[in-house]
Amino acid sequence: MVELILFFLVCIYLLFLFFAKHKIKEIFTLINSLPKVQENRVKNGPPIGSKAANFSLQTITGELYTLDHFLNSHSFFLVIHEKCSLCSRHINDFVTASETSYFKNYNFVIISVGTNFDETLKDFSLPILKADSKFLFDYNLKLYPTFIYINQKGLVGGIPPYVNEFKNLVPTF
Repeated sequence: MVELILFFLVCIYLLFLFFAKHKIKEIFTLINSLPKVQENRVKNGPPIGSKAANFSLQTITGELYTLDHFLNSHSFFLVIHEKCSLCSRHINDFVTASETSYFKNYNFVIISVGTNFDETLKDFSLPILKADSKFLFDYNLKLYPTFIYINQKGLVGGIPPYVNEFKNLVPTF
């Protein structure tokens, strides 16, 4: 009887080791696959440090702007899409940041894809530009909202995910 109990306990122990070994292999396999998952993330926005592509975009009132209009200072661009449910919140944060004294010498520009925001945006004092397919292609935009920081030299200085990260990118005046 004791032998049967010992045999049973040894079997349970061996089963435990077998499953534990396979679980450990699964964990290592998962850990090894993580960098591959990160490499396959969608690349959004122009490469940081690259020369920003020039553009020629109209405002919702018909005025024409190019990148050169904004190279007098450091500039933040918020690109929004009419089908973006999160964009409204980011618009408010963006406008609020543009009104703070910390960013008083910076350009803030909203670039809209589609027409759903036209009524909402017309009351803001910021330039509101209408994106075209060339702009979206040149700036490699696939996700919205997207913030783009371009310095006075026309170089892409960053693609911050949130307004509260703007201060980490820019020099103070």
